[in-house]
Amino acid sequence: SSFNVAWNAVDYAASYTLDVTRTGEESYVYALVTNANDLADGDKIIIVSTSKGKAAGALSGTFLVPENVTVSNDVISELPDDVEVFTLVADGSNWKLANSEGQYLTSTTAKTVSYTAAGTSTTVTISGGDATISFGDAGRILYNNTSPRFTTYTSNTSTSMLLPQIYKRVPASANASESGNEAHKVITGITDTNYTVEGLTAGATYSCKVMAVYLDETESEWSTALSVTLEEEQPVPTIICTPDELNFGTVYTDSDNTLSLLISGTNLDDDITISIEGDEYFAIDTYQVSAAEAASGIEINVSYNPTVAGEHIALITLSSEGAEDVEIYVFGNAEIEKLIPEVDEPDESSITSTSFVASWSAVPNVESYTLEVTQTGSAHDVEVYSLVTDESDLVDGDKIIIVSTSQGKAAGALANSVLTPVDVTIGDGVISELPDEVEVFTLVADGDNWKLANSEGQYLTPTAVKKLSYSNTGTSASISISSGDATISWGSTLGRILYNVGSPRFTTYTSNTSTSMLLPQIYKLTTVAPTNAMPKDYEPMTFTGITDTSYTVEDLEEGASYSYRVKAVYIDESEGDWSEPQSVTLESSTGIDAVTVASDSNAVWYDLRGIRLTTKPTAAGIYIVINGTKARKVVVR
Repeated sequence: SSFNVAWNAVDYAASYTLDVTRTGEESYVYALVTNANDLADGDKIIIVSTSKGKAAGALSGTFLVPENVTVSNDVISELPDDVEVFTLVADGSNWKLANSEGQYLTSTTAKTVSYTAAGTSTTVTISGGDATISFGDAGRILYNNTSPRFTTYTSNTSTSMLLPQIYKRVPASANASESGNEAHKVITGITDTNYTVEGLTAGATYSCKVMAVYLDETESEWSTALSVTLEEEQPVPTIICTPDELNFGTVYTDSDNTLSLLISGTNLDDDITISIEGDEYFAIDTYQVSAAEAASGIEINVSYNPTVAGEHIALITLSSEGAEDVEIYVFGNAEIEKLIPEVDEPDESSITSTSFVASWSAVPNVESYTLEVTQTGSAHDVEVYSLVTDESDLVDGDKIIIVSTSQGKAAGALANSVLTPVDVTIGDGVISELPDEVEVFTLVADGDNWKLANSEGQYLTPTAVKKLSYSNTGTSASISISSGDATISWGSTLGRILYNVGSPRFTTYTSNTSTSMLLPQIYKLTTVAPTNAMPKDYEPMTFTGITDTSYTVEDLEEGASYSYRVKAVYIDESEGDWSEPQSVTLESSTGIDAVTVASDSNAVWYDLRGIRLTTKPTAAGIYIVINGTKARKVVVR
């Protein structure tokens, strides 16, 4: 569809006119820029690695994908559609590079480029044809030949890290202009003595002639016509591959993953050779496809078997004699699999009165395990403060505290003639955890009344309304309880203890009760079984750096109950989620030594003194029952 015609030079000719040429819109090429001063606002440019025949294309993730281009004599005549053409926008003495959608190329971090509406200014310098397109601390654009891509780097240039070149769009011929069609073309303004005529019909015969246009703008006669017959159009060998990119997405390390490519071809005379380069975790199952196989199409498998976490990339190239190479980029991202261990039920044989063995399932990619053990209950009776609902339950020597149940406050230290309120937690009429600041009074009987002694043996004494103090002799108070509310009174003159909600304090008042002036409640120290105590918040125990799948937890409270769970610390130093918890109750000491029974005997009961009972006990208490070879403690209520 083209031919080149040449003629002899004519003296004093300013230009030549050729009676054959290509028609259509003005044609452009991209020419190498060797001086940054040749760049101007509005220029259309492309970023190229000339030596590698690659031009920057579409943005993929954090880099510009390289596209194949053909460079001849520092000119690119045919530009693939996938190549990104930037428009230079002046920004003071710097530049912004706008893509076809008006967004600016931006880089604020090395190895990362993107497009933004505001953009980042860049400096452009050119030396020896190499362009330094710099984004400051984020680095300058380089072409990475090992992992093919255009992006910013702060590293030095090398044989695999290359400065790019800038090519800008210029007219294909600065002087010549073309008109006509494939049947008849005229080219004027030719300043050389040859011209390549394109856009003709393959196999057709053309007649061409030339004339000179002299310096005085006169024209010569036409030359003798030359007849040219073009070659018949030859079929072009073509390789076709679908899809044009493979992306495995995110997979786990040590996993086997496979995707396929459909390879076909037309007009191929030779086999297709397949090569792959890049990260070692990618592989192909065949390296050659015959022309016959390509004619009907054939699938090949591409595998991705990463052993190391991270982003991976490879390039598959398809080649055949006479055909343009086809490149397929392959992407994958690997992360370690993070499974959660499963905690085993406790092995009864590993449970003692003060220890147990926690075990769990092994999971992959683990550096170590962390075990957390939390006490959930006690086997022993516990001391708590219980609500007193009847004054007859109070006896000499009782330890009591004064509380406003509805407000969650207990009377604390004496300050400025009032008892300071302290926060307490109350559940079902029980206070299991008593802050140190709460004042515990000892009841001292004084006839039908009471004195309230503090921890130093001094007695709570009012000296006037709203004025409390401690004295060595003290003043007796009457105590009555109705519906749980306690009236601790020193008579009508000195008043009774109330809790002032508006000005939080415990002291004596003679005023009536109200929503802000509340009668208190009395809680006294009692001993209860652990099941009757409000749950206690125990501090968890944490064991780290465990490299086995079991751990013996020791030095625990005898007979207590515990909850435990485990989590993995992975090889990337991240931590997984906690497993579901498991619970265990430790054995309790029986108080009986060396009791031996036959394995087939019936249940035998003992009290805690080791005295054998004749029948199963019904009275409340703690007993030991032995059945077969097993002994256990039983609480009868």
